[in-house]
Amino acid sequence: MATYKAYGVPSAAAKAELMDIPCPELGAADVEIDVTHCGICHSDVSLADGEWGPFSVFPQICGHEAVGTVAKVGSAVTHLKPGMRVGVGWQRASCMSCQYCKIGEGECCIDKASGCVPTCAGGGKGGFAKKLFVMAEYAIEIPEKLASEDVGPLFCGGITVYKPLAKYAKPGMRVGVVGIGGLGHMAVLFAKAMGCSVTAYSTSKAKEELAKQLGADQYVVSTDEAAMAAGAEDPAIDVMIVTINQTSDPSKDWATYASHLKMKGAMVFVGAVLNPVPITMFGPPILKDLVFAGSHIGGPKEIKEMLQVAADKGVKPMVEVLPFDQINTALDKVRDNSCRFRMVLKW
Repeated sequence: MATYKAYGVPSAAAKAELMDIPCPELGAADVEIDVTHCGICHSDVSLADGEWGPFSVFPQICGHEAVGTVAKVGSAVTHLKPGMRVGVGWQRASCMSCQYCKIGEGECCIDKASGCVPTCAGGGKGGFAKKLFVMAEYAIEIPEKLASEDVGPLFCGGITVYKPLAKYAKPGMRVGVVGIGGLGHMAVLFAKAMGCSVTAYSTSKAKEELAKQLGADQYVVSTDEAAMAAGAEDPAIDVMIVTINQTSDPSKDWATYASHLKMKGAMVFVGAVLNPVPITMFGPPILKDLVFAGSHIGGPKEIKEMLQVAADKGVKPMVEVLPFDQINTALDKVRDNSCRFRMVLKW
């Protein structure tokens, strides 16, 4: 049986090792990709470290911000050809027949047998490899203007923040971005590209200069009680994108954040907030017609739209690039939050 090389984690929290993986049979609707680059998302670290229970299947082959060229296509694939440059995000397949798949929103697939099939969770073999095998619908052609080393993170972090911005934000609105990290810095970039003004929220002044370089118009230190109180006195935020996870700060005062929203404002959670979000409904949420929502990845339709916006507006995430043989160094930089802001591996 033919095999390909991949970096896999043999057990929870172990170092990634180069190993041989059997090539699956190429289905009629599938595509084989020769991977050139792959970004590292914090979700990859969670999978590698076994933090998400049954989502990790060892040896765990992570990687869902993959970029490469089409090597082979299945017999039913007509929109992709060998040699085309494509990217793959969190999702590798779906049923393609439910009401959401039919309109390009396969991330919401409701088929009980398949649903949203993840690229590298639940036994999927992801992009920390020489090859990647996915349903062709989820291999998205990349605009020529976008460099391979920059575009990978857009397929996960980029679409995660773009989708709620496209849904809730309009040109001229003010967008609040809570957390200036891997997700947050891309939220600032896309909000500015959409013609919005941006208020960045972070726990210290350490990232103020960087946030303003990214395009933020205002910067609020969320641990400064006076600054947060001032925002509540004069609410100015139309859409607030929450990009942080809450594991390190379970006492965060979400009601104060919500008080910064204008009438009919929206607070959208895209980060992995694992603790309850206590907000009294009788108050600003009801009296100001506020919307509280969650949002995950986007489907092929929205990913294509996002990539074109990035190409047209020059949206470029901040990345650090390392060769694949330094994968463990890269994973550690994501673990300890020392990268600015996304790690990308390159063959």
